[in-house]
Amino acid sequence: MNGGWWKCGLTAMGMVVLAGVAGAEAVDLKTAADWSKNPALKISEDGVLTLSGRRADISSTPFEIDPAKKYKVSMEIRRTPGSPENICYVGNWSLDAGKKPMQPYYVMPAAKTDSTLAEAAVKGGKTVTIMKPAGWAEDFQKRNWGLVFNAKPDLSDLPNDSYNVVTAAEVDGDKVKLTLRSPLGQDYPAGTATRFHSSGSGMYAGWAGKPAPEEWTPISWVVTGASKSGNHAKIWWANAKYGAVRIIANYNPAIKDSGLEVRNVKLEVLD
Repeated sequence: MNGGWWKCGLTAMGMVVLAGVAGAEAVDLKTAADWSKNPALKISEDGVLTLSGRRADISSTPFEIDPAKKYKVSMEIRRTPGSPENICYVGNWSLDAGKKPMQPYYVMPAAKTDSTLAEAAVKGGKTVTIMKPAGWAEDFQKRNWGLVFNAKPDLSDLPNDSYNVVTAAEVDGDKVKLTLRSPLGQDYPAGTATRFHSSGSGMYAGWAGKPAPEEWTPISWVVTGASKSGNHAKIWWANAKYGAVRIIANYNPAIKDSGLEVRNVKLEVLD
């Protein structure tokens, strides 16, 4: 649900900003140019989007956002006639200044977990030692914590994409030795500020983890404002510069041959 598909999807479509989304007039999203490329997506001549295959994940072309404005999205959805019932998600992406979609754990700081590296961390290594933070919890693994680097107390580092899943921890007095899932991508000197982040859900204000309806069903929602942290469904995430409409169809991979149909997708920007 929050994977790295964007690297091929949004990049392939050229990151073109939606034109005409500046006033109160709605913009229809019904052509291939309006959506990320995905072999699971077919668009009919009358603008009906059909998503087949397991966990088909698409998003609209990114558009620049102004948190002071209201972004209304509306559409109709149904499962493809004759296909088995399956779960879908509909909502938005928040994207950073480089049009990279934010993952929930980029913006989900865990309370009282700011710390520093007790010793230098080496590129390619999978262990780091930090000073034990005030909010350390012995059941950290149940909390799905990961570690980020170059954290700032005022959270101005968000979105922080240096997140690395922590798989094990060993407390030694006022220090904690952490084992990371992935090798470090760069060196970090001793004293580098760190913080734990947790995982979470995406921006699914339209349809969140429910089976797609059998009949055409209208859905709509409004996103506005800017959050300091957290994975809000109807508020743009910390320091987001762009937004996009996102649809994930056929989420349960155990259900084969399911499909989702979408029509009359409209994006409206309200002052």
